[in-house]
Amino acid sequence: MNQEFPSNVIYNIDGRQHPDVAYFEISLENFNDPLFNQVISIELPPSSQITRMFANVTDTFNAATTDTLVIGDDTDDDRYGAAVDLKTAGLKQFTPTGFIYGPDGTLNYLRIKRVATGTAATKGTLRLFVETVAEGKAYHTQG
Repeated sequence: MNQEFPSNVIYNIDGRQHPDVAYFEISLENFNDPLFNQVISIELPPSSQITRMFANVTDTFNAATTDTLVIGDDTDDDRYGAAVDLKTAGLKQFTPTGFIYGPDGTLNYLRIKRVATGTAATKGTLRLFVETVAEGKAYHTQG
């Protein structure tokens, strides 16, 4: 079978990858652990970018005045979200920015910071979903 290819195709760029997903639960106890001190870091693959991210507050945090989440990194602490309410249950969607992490081996950590005021919280749990794709990674080929 003789197949003609369009002239505007870049040949041999056929590597395909699935997104990598980090999905885990973070509790009030995790944030309060002295090791984390209200900031939890997640290592991201080199030369990757976040394509989708959300938090699902499954058990509301109950600090007396405010209880919020800030998500970003060392360069921009609220790149994906600032003052995200943890006192209400449900999905908290974040907007990908196209930022590429660590192309030179630096800045590979997402920072999840809890900010609370008033009487300390006694409960709270969220599940965080972070989807990334990385440059130069392929799990299979198309052709």
